[in-house]
Amino acid sequence: MARLKMSLLGVPTIQRDGAPIKVDTRKATAMLAFLAVTAHEQARDSLAGLLWPDYDGLHARAALRRTLSALNKALGGEWLHADRARVGLRRDDLWLDVEAFRTSAEGCGRHSAQDNAPCPDCTGSWTRAASLYRGDFMAGFSLRDSPEFDDWQRFQAEGLSRELGQVLERLVLDAATRGEPEAAIEHARRWLTLDPLHEAAHRQLMRLYAMSGQRSAALRQYRGCVAVLDRELGVSPLAETTDTYQAIKDDEVVIRPPAPPGAAAGTGAGAPPRHPPASYPLVGRTGEWEALAGAYRAAAATGQFVALEGEAGIGKTRLGTDLVAHAAARGGRTITGRCHEGETGLAFGLVVETLRGAMTGATERGWAETLSGETITEVGRLLPELLRLRPNLGEPPPLDRPGAQGRFFDAITRSLIAASHGPAPGIV
Repeated sequence: MARLKMSLLGVPTIQRDGAPIKVDTRKATAMLAFLAVTAHEQARDSLAGLLWPDYDGLHARAALRRTLSALNKALGGEWLHADRARVGLRRDDLWLDVEAFRTSAEGCGRHSAQDNAPCPDCTGSWTRAASLYRGDFMAGFSLRDSPEFDDWQRFQAEGLSRELGQVLERLVLDAATRGEPEAAIEHARRWLTLDPLHEAAHRQLMRLYAMSGQRSAALRQYRGCVAVLDRELGVSPLAETTDTYQAIKDDEVVIRPPAPPGAAAGTGAGAPPRHPPASYPLVGRTGEWEALAGAYRAAAATGQFVALEGEAGIGKTRLGTDLVAHAAARGGRTITGRCHEGETGLAFGLVVETLRGAMTGATERGWAETLSGETITEVGRLLPELLRLRPNLGEPPPLDRPGAQGRFFDAITRSLIAASHGPAPGIV
């Protein structure tokens, strides 16, 4: 049987046995990409509405039939499966770079994310993931008459970009732990290009420059951070960033790579987390910290909702980071998501990022296997990779049917509860 290779990270290319396939419309490429990435069959009417939204039902279905015929011919009659109601893509001898990237991004899957021990298998896997990411998802491709497809494409691109950021952050910390600051700096620079407003990346790069003896580069990095935050957001850096700059400027601290996993073995302490809290002590927030710790203790009985609010730079992020570390040290499962500027119109973006982050690594992914088929089907609307756990599940009913939205929201809630369940209260 022939082999189908689909590379969608960067300018999309599709090859059959090493030769590019030829299709007569961009809609055929869009359909093939959509079927490959969603990884389950689609209703004909759904595909027709997605790709030809301006057509009436009759003409949209006719356009779908013509495109399916042309695509099936280009694929040599293989891979594409269509009947009167549904269309799907067989996975036999299909290589998709998005799948390969996400598999490699998980690391070796043999240990917890809190295990700080250097792992050559994880390092190799993350390096493969970074190399597979040639560019943004389907870069340069769009369907001007299909805004819903363009929204889906943009959602995929933003999610994959965030996953690359997580991979690069792991590579930075891994290289720093191994005492390889130059490799860490290279990964950190690429990490920062994904989001120039990400202060954590700026701070990490400052520390790496200082660690490698490039003090002037570390100070320039801070000035660049100040400039981009002022230009884009009109804000000053967080106190933690300024403190890092001042410490490097005054030579008041010696900045070292993260401690090796055996450093605390003689004290009986566990290995430090892979993503340790800030390096400086929390000052002037005793009352707030006691309130947070009390809320966490009470969560075991009743559950708690906590909101941190205040002006920029007063320590909200640091308080939250310390609370997450506090819970993780006691066996609580913690999953995090981040809201991004300019994504207010992206429905459920925060939910997707949070649940996808909870599926990193085999150990962390186990919660998803406890979900019912109904829950997986509903949440699969947002997280297609969940559907691979139960490939034979049907498509969920449309959300405009009575009770459908309630079931959808309930499934999201059950998933978040399952993802944060553990021997101690979890934190989302």
